[in-house]
Amino acid sequence: MMLPQPRSKPSPRRRTQRPPKPPLYWASAALLITLLCFWGGPLSAPGRNIVGFCVGSVLGFMLLGWFSVADNQRRLPRVYQDWSIPSRLLVRFVCLACWVLGLAHCYFWALDLTRML
Repeated sequence: MMLPQPRSKPSPRRRTQRPPKPPLYWASAALLITLLCFWGGPLSAPGRNIVGFCVGSVLGFMLLGWFSVADNQRRLPRVYQDWSIPSRLLVRFVCLACWVLGLAHCYFWALDLTRML
């Protein structure tokens, strides 16, 4: 009587790698939060501009670095398949938009701060 042979798992080097999705999700969330901070919410004008600046300018670039490191690690084995829209271009655009909107929040925060003086 022959016992069934256990199936071997595919080698991780043979499996096709895709771009990492969590950094893209977080970068999109940062862009959404930065945009929503322009219309207020429960925060006053200086508070929402500080949050918009921190999320857009600081967190946006941290997420770009996280995506770049994770994407380079996935490209290393040379079995990488990108999306139809290049993932690096997409994440760079989202993070650049976060940065620009974060700078706008910084400007409006400084404007509100000088009005109080």
